[in-house]
Parts: sequence; structure tokens; C-alpha cells
Amino acid sequence: MKRIILLSAAALSSVLLLASCAGVPRPEGDSDTLVVGSLVVDYPDGFYNAAPRKIDRGIRLDFVNVTKGTDFFVITSAGGYFSFLTNGSDHYELKSFSYDLQDAGIFYRGGGGMSYKFDVTPHCVQYIGHLTYTLAKPRRVEATGARKATWQFDPSIARVKQYSDIVLYLQDAAKDSVWNSYTVKADFPD
Repeated sequence: MKRIILLSAAALSSVLLLASCAGVPRPEGDSDTLVVGSLVVDYPDGFYNAAPRKIDRGIRLDFVNVTKGTDFFVITSAGGYFSFLTNGSDHYELKSFSYDLQDAGIFYRGGGGMSYKFDVTPHCVQYIGHLTYTLAKPRRVEATGARKATWQFDPSIARVKQYSDIVLYLQDAAKDSVWNSYTVKADFPD
């Protein structure tokens, strides 16, 4: 499977970094669940034609509440961490990610599709893992101007369980929150 990424100097829409400013939402009902996880985009063989790089903040994650048929998104904060409040009973799917990044006067737009489905358990912190989306072997396939090009990468995704990191994230992001007293559950094996 190959993923195409567009490199452009044209003005791109700025990424809202509200997630890095906003705290973890408070529960609204007894069965509410906080979904938490992390997504990092890794370019181990080079970020386009530059040195290797990892992107962790400002990534837009597009979800679907499958039960209700509604779409929503969250933006990652430092470390790729994200969270959102649920009613504790719906089914969800993480469908895609995207980012816009400016570096040294060059605008980059990247993203990828995925289909990660999960259910939540009432009255807990539901941990869906630390996800790493790797884009390896960059290849410039088309140039449409001096500063605009299309690139291909070989994508892969890995998911690992890092409970201690999630506990630290919650202690930092939700310092005095009731979420720190909830059980952290995961829907995948160690």
C-alpha cells in the first residue's frame, strides 16, 4: 500500500491547537468514559527530502461515532496525546489523520487513512493505545512547480500498550480530575 503526501508552498489552513490548551473534559454522567490514546507520525527515512522526523502535536484525528452515525475530530497535544468524552456505550472508529505544518517557509500537508474500530466500557478511562503511523522510503513522484511536489511513502501502523505513560499523561492533563480515580481499561492484549 502506498500513501501520497502533498508538499506545497501555497497557504494552507492553520491547525487549531485547542487541544493543547484545553484540559481533559469532566464526566457529565455516571456511565461516562474518557477515551485516551496517542498518535505519532514517524518519518524514519526522512521527512520528504529532509532529515528523519516525528510529528506528535497538532495532528487532526477524524473519528466516527458508529452508533450515532456522527463524525467528529480531536487534535493531538504534545506526545501525540488525545482524549474525548463518551457516554460509555457507543462504538467508534478512528478513520484518518491529517496535519498541516510549516517549516523553514515551506508548508507541508500530510495524512493517512486507517480503520481502527473500538468499543468503550462505561465508567472508566478507555485506553486505545499508543499508535505510530510510519511513513518510510520517501519518493518524489511529481513536481508541479519550484516548490510544489507529490511524494509517496510506504505506510505502516503499530500499536503498543504503555500504561505508565497514560497514567502520567492523565496526572498532568487532568491534575485534580476525578478521572485519576477511574480504572484504566484497554481493549487489546499486552
